[in-house]
Order: sequence, then C-alpha cells, then structure tokens
Amino acid sequence: MKNKLTFAVLFIVCSAAVTGLFYLIFKQFSIAMICCSVSGAIFFGLLFAKIFVLSSQDALSIKNVVTLRAMTISMLLLFLWTVIYVFAFGDYSDAERDLTTLYIGYIVLFVLALLYCFMAGHSASTAEANNAAMQPCLSGKADLLALLQRTLVEVNNAEGSIQSENQKQMSAVINLAKSMPASVFENERNASLLVEKTNAVSESLTNAEDDTTAEAITKLLQTIKTIR
Repeated sequence: MKNKLTFAVLFIVCSAAVTGLFYLIFKQFSIAMICCSVSGAIFFGLLFAKIFVLSSQDALSIKNVVTLRAMTISMLLLFLWTVIYVFAFGDYSDAERDLTTLYIGYIVLFVLALLYCFMAGHSASTAEANNAAMQPCLSGKADLLALLQRTLVEVNNAEGSIQSENQKQMSAVINLAKSMPASVFENERNASLLVEKTNAVSESLTNAEDDTTAEAITKLLQTIKTIR
C-alpha cells in the first residue's frame, strides 16, 4: 500500500512538473504542448511503475519486468519523437502548425511498440515456464547434494579427523555431483539409483570391515560417472 501511494505521488508530481516545464517553454496551451506533456508524463509513469515492480515481491516476475521495460523503452522513443519533431521541425510556438507528420510517426511507433511488447512478453512467459519446469530438477539435485554431505559427515565421524582414502573418495563424489546438470535428476531411475548407492555407503559404516565402505563409495562414484 505504501509503495502504491509513493508511486501515485511521484507520478502526480512529475506529471505536473513536465506540464509546467512545457507550459513555460510554449507560453500557451497548444496541441504540440499537450502532446509533449502527455507523452512525457506517461514515460515517467512507466518508469516509476518499473521501479515499483522491482521493489515489490508480489508484483516481481520475469514477465512483468520485461513487459514494463519494453513499454518504457517504447514510450521513451515516442516522447523523444514528439520533442524532436516539435522543436526541430518548424516553429514550436505556432499553435496552428500542421502536426500530420507527428501523428503518422505516432502510428508507426505504436505498431512497432505493440510488436515489441508482444515479443518481449512472449519471451518472458517462455522463460517463466522453463524456470518452473526446472524447479523439480533443481530441488532433486539439492536434495542429493544434502544427502551426500550428510554421508560425508558420517564417514568423517567414523574414520576420524585424519583424511582417509574413503573421505577423499566421498569428497570426489560430491564435487562430481555438483558439476552434474540438474536435468539428470529429472530421470526418476537416476535419482533412485543415486539415493540407493548413497544409502549403501551409510549402511556400510556399521560394518567393521573398511573394505565394505570403500567398495560402496567406489560403486557410488562409478554410478555418478555413468549417468552424468
């Protein structure tokens, strides 16, 4: 609510400032002055809206940010076109001047802006869909890494502070798992196999024979190398 109120106040203040500035320049109300004021006010409104979205957790999304950026850039071009045409082509103080070329430019820029915003929004929607599809994979990788870390702690506790070959092998397993793409964990068979081999290492620690743990870790390492 506070952000919305701040946005509204900033928009009103900037709109009034832009209108006042152009009124001082034109010294009278005219169509050209209104075009400059309105396009400038809308541009600043979109700029503040983008800032509002970036600062709001509820409104923050890839699609909102990308779409607002496209709209802001489009409105900036329209504002610049208005200012350049009004002040660079003809007498800006002439309230009766023909603005047909300005309106044609508006139409062209509006069509281009629609295409740009549509393409930007579509790309953002695709990116959001891909991110959503990757979340289960990323979660699966994080879960496995957490399981491997716990297993390494168990190995460390069982074998003491002096780093043994088993500890080195488990560290190698974790480093290899970290380098694996998250998409590997989308395959349920791969995920189940890795969990099974990791649990086998934990179970082997209850056995008095060191060779059992070493063998379990070797099988886990071979499994990761095979499926990666």
